[in-house]
Amino acid sequence: MMPEKTLAVIAYLFGLPGALIAAVLGRKSRFCLHHVRRSLELFLFLAFLFCVWFVVLYLLILIPYAGFPIAISFFGIVVAGVVFCVVLSIMGLVKVIKGDRVLFPLVSSLPERIGPLRKLLERLDPAA
Repeated sequence: MMPEKTLAVIAYLFGLPGALIAAVLGRKSRFCLHHVRRSLELFLFLAFLFCVWFVVLYLLILIPYAGFPIAISFFGIVVAGVVFCVVLSIMGLVKVIKGDRVLFPLVSSLPERIGPLRKLLERLDPAA
C-alpha cells in the first residue's frame, strides 16, 4: 500500500482520476480521505464555474453583434477561477507535505449547500 501522503499528493496533482485512485487505495486513511475530499471540491468548483460560463455564453450569444464579445470577456472570470483553484491546490500540497488538514476558503463551504453533494462528500470524510 502507498503512503497516505503520496496518495493525497496524487489526489491534488491529477484531479478527478487522481482523487478516485487515492480514494480507492487510501480508503482506510482519514488523512488521505480528507485531502481527496478537498481535491474533489476543487474539481467540482471548476466544473460548476465552466458550466455557468457556458450557459451565460449560450444566452449572450443570442444578442446580435455585442453578445459574443461580452460572453468572451466573461471568460476572464473563468480564468481567475482556474488561477484561484491552482493556488488552492498548491496550498493543499503544502499542507499534505506538512501533514496538516486544510479547509479552502469559498470552495469548501459550497458543497454544504447542496444536499446530495454534501452526503456524497461526507461519506469520504465524515469528520469534516
